[in-house]
Amino acid sequence: MSAHVYEQMQHAADFGVQAFRDSTGFCRRAKRKDKVVLKNTKGIEYLMKKKQGRYSKAPEKKKNL
Repeated sequence: MSAHVYEQMQHAADFGVQAFRDSTGFCRRAKRKDKVVLKNTKGIEYLMKKKQGRYSKAPEKKKNL
């Protein structure tokens, strides 16, 4: 979804719309990615518990931002 919006914004000037890059764009994308990953992880955990499946969590990586 984010890539699609980004691609469309590259052509915004064709329609008279000016979009400026901001310096916090990467941070926002990283936060959104983390939110999506967490949501997917919680959904998988729910399904595994519901079906009484066995799973193990991978060790969490340290962020180097």
